[in-house]
Amino acid sequence: MVAQNKGKTTFTCPYGTFAYGKVPFGLCNTPRTFQRCMMALFSNLMEEYIEIFMDDFFVFGPSFDKCLYNLNLVLKKVGIEVDPTKVEVITKLLLSMLIRTLRSFLGHVGFYRRFDKSFSKIAKSMTNFLAKDVEFMFSDAYLKVFELLNEKLTNAPMVATPN
Repeated sequence: MVAQNKGKTTFTCPYGTFAYGKVPFGLCNTPRTFQRCMMALFSNLMEEYIEIFMDDFFVFGPSFDKCLYNLNLVLKKVGIEVDPTKVEVITKLLLSMLIRTLRSFLGHVGFYRRFDKSFSKIAKSMTNFLAKDVEFMFSDAYLKVFELLNEKLTNAPMVATPN
């Protein structure tokens, strides 16, 4: 919004008088103006990759991969790209969440280790991931161990004190 037009958007309420710094969508011509600007910006992509209606953008393609590719084109045109450092932070965060979840799971099932002689042998492959500087790779073997421990817990024989 141009600085000279900010005064046209002022409003007063019990907390004071305010003016919009950006164009609000509540004004009658704002959606039309926004659509006209977006159509000018994306004119070379219109009807081939993208459709714009009011404040909605529709990126399309014949397949999901093509649609994703077209979306990438549209985002690059306006200067939006993935920041590799932020992706790395998210990857590390997910890994730490997996390790915390694994610790929690092993803590819960570890309570019942005294009822199963083979518990430590089965859980060894999972506990190896908790060592420092070990890369955590989710695999079918990991899933099988997880399912086996769950099965042993749910099908465990009842333990009763002797009479």
